[in-house]
Amino acid sequence: MKKHLISFAFTLLTVAFMNAQKTPGYIPLASFNKDTLQYLKANFENQKAKYIGKPIGMIFNDLELEIKCGLRLNQSPRSKKYFAGVILLFYNLSLNQSYSLEKRRRLSEEMKNYGLYIETEQPINSVDYITISRRDYANGNVDWSNNRKIFFAPFIVKSIKASGN
Repeated sequence: MKKHLISFAFTLLTVAFMNAQKTPGYIPLASFNKDTLQYLKANFENQKAKYIGKPIGMIFNDLELEIKCGLRLNQSPRSKKYFAGVILLFYNLSLNQSYSLEKRRRLSEEMKNYGLYIETEQPINSVDYITISRRDYANGNVDWSNNRKIFFAPFIVKSIKASGN
């Protein structure tokens, strides 16, 4: 019984600590009844002032959604060496989470895609990003990876927009 009490107390402290790390004004994902777009709009687009001028890593710290993939935003036709930000795409939360990852991917393609468009203050070097992407693909990782998260984390946010199409 003592073990269970200690374990329960540790779990409560861990959850409290994790919630304390979120940005002030953040609304937990559970409050949105699996409405992915409303979650993105309420926490990131409507509260973009607290993220603008800060590293993208701050958004990563607040995100409770699994990132499906990241796409380059606004690649300049004049210079393919740089792009202006990242589009984070997410799985639709209304999909049954007990489905296998493969089934969720297939079903997600047939349903709406949800994205968070993040424009950065400084241009992002395409060559550096492609190098990380190739390394991930070589390791069999075709989805979003921790390497990409680390790559984008220091870039400063210029604007944010949530979208569902």
